[in-house]
Formats: sequence, structure tokens, C-alpha cells
Amino acid sequence: MLLLITAEINMMVCELQSDLASIEILIKEQPKDIIHKRQILLFPEYNPGQYYKLVFGKILFWMFMFLPTYYLFTLGKQYITNLRDIRQQELLMEVQNPHKSPKVKIHK
Repeated sequence: MLLLITAEINMMVCELQSDLASIEILIKEQPKDIIHKRQILLFPEYNPGQYYKLVFGKILFWMFMFLPTYYLFTLGKQYITNLRDIRQQELLMEVQNPHKSPKVKIHK
């Protein structure tokens, strides 16, 4: 009697395993929807400590370093433009009044 019950149980286990294998094959064959999710998070859901460390430690630092660099660049550009205009005016003065030019020439 006990052998008959174990044989039936083994038979049911084999049928269940074959059914599970066929279900797995069906699931793998079905097409899957690919969802692309793009979002900008100001306040992250996970690991906020690392996020704030990155934002306030690195990004803000480089943003604030960019501002003086940009200011110095525009200042240098103005200086070069003004220097060019002054040299053009000096050349124009020499061409217009060649006999009044100073004997000692100052180079800048």
C-alpha cells in the first residue's frame, strides 16, 4: 500500500515538473514590453546622503569655480581689446603727425 502511494506521488511530481517546464517555456516566449523611464529627481528616493554629498560637494564647487573663471576671461578680453585700440590710436597719431612723434619710443 505504501509503495502504491509513493508511486502515485512520484507520478504526480513528474507531471507537475513537466507542466512547470512547459509554463516556463511559454513565459520565456512571450514578448516583453520595454519601458524606458527618464526623469529628473531633485530629491532622490534612494541614497539621499550620497546624492547630497555629490551635489553640494562637487557640482556646486565647480559651478562656483566657473563664475570667477568666466569673469577673469571677460576681463582679459576687455583688456586685450582696449590695448589693441590704444595701439591703433598711437599708430594713427604717428601717421598723422610724423614730425611731432617723440624721439624716445616707449614699448609696453
